[in-house]
Amino acid sequence: PEAWRDLKVRQAFLYAIDRKAICEDILASTYQVLPCIVCQPDLWPQGLNDYAYDPEKAKALLAEAGVDPASLGTVHIITHTGYNNQPNRDALQAMQAYLKDVGIESEVRFLDLPTWRATYRTPKMEFAYRGTRGTLFGYIFGQWLSTDKRGTAVSGYDYAADGYDELIARIRSASDLETYKKGLSDLCKLQNETLPDIYLWVGLRFGAANERVKDFYWYPAPGGGPYEDHAERWYIED
Repeated sequence: PEAWRDLKVRQAFLYAIDRKAICEDILASTYQVLPCIVCQPDLWPQGLNDYAYDPEKAKALLAEAGVDPASLGTVHIITHTGYNNQPNRDALQAMQAYLKDVGIESEVRFLDLPTWRATYRTPKMEFAYRGTRGTLFGYIFGQWLSTDKRGTAVSGYDYAADGYDELIARIRSASDLETYKKGLSDLCKLQNETLPDIYLWVGLRFGAANERVKDFYWYPAPGGGPYEDHAERWYIED
């Protein structure tokens, strides 16, 4: 819908949702709020907007954009069976309640995977509640280019004008780790400012190993891959 192309409307959407409360109270502090798609906090640049819960600001931004929430109709949010579990259902219901508080009605549909794949990114779809790979070297950069992975134009936003094509080309061609990380930090800043997606939260990955495994260092981290390198040092104690 035309209204969602206005940055103020997308910002209002985030200000309307108390993501911190959802992460702490509903998701039992096993999730953390995201400022962008980059999951690693040490790569987040200074000065990001945290879009802290502020329903009055959300209403003001909608008014500045000249958008009556009632005119948006029902926001259709699709997701798939991978999120059809109680924690995610509770989080989504809370998100819907927060949106309703500022006048935005929404409906969530859980689709089977074939239907999801056929529906996602079609003109009839408004929003998708979905995850993406969040390991340091596992990001799917193509979804922010001016053309998507099928080679067709992405409707709604002019990504290329925002500098996504050049930035992603720089990240992909990085020849050393620091340049690559700097590119991810720049991507985070650009996404935080332009909101091509509405960034919500990311799960912390926990793991355990038998106490006989030595030199195995595991820590909770967002987006997967939460172990220290040097697996060649791990061993099992007899």
